[in-house]
Amino acid sequence: MQVEYGIRRDKTIVDFYKQLNLDYHIGLNNFLQSAKQREEWFNEYYTYQRQSQYKTPATINTPQITLNLPQLTFEELKQKYRCFWEIEKVYFPGGEIQAQAQLDSFLKKRYSGYH
Repeated sequence: MQVEYGIRRDKTIVDFYKQLNLDYHIGLNNFLQSAKQREEWFNEYYTYQRQSQYKTPATINTPQITLNLPQLTFEELKQKYRCFWEIEKVYFPGGEIQAQAQLDSFLKKRYSGYH
């Protein structure tokens, strides 16, 4: 629906084009355009709008940094975090289907709490 201001504005523009004997066509979005060039302008506009604002870089400059970080072996990891393995508590028994069911039941409870 077009408001009164838009209708008046478009009528004024159409009258102006008529006075100057210019070709015009009221397009689908109520802006003036040549009937022959509508498709071309449409494609140019949306091609431009869909372009990324930022160009994809050809190269990425990364500094050559060497970090002296200690690397843990698997044996060291097991030693460091053995307290977690010793508990042997199973938080989510079952596979993917049971995990999804658990998540669904949680989300349903949360949804009911808010609505």
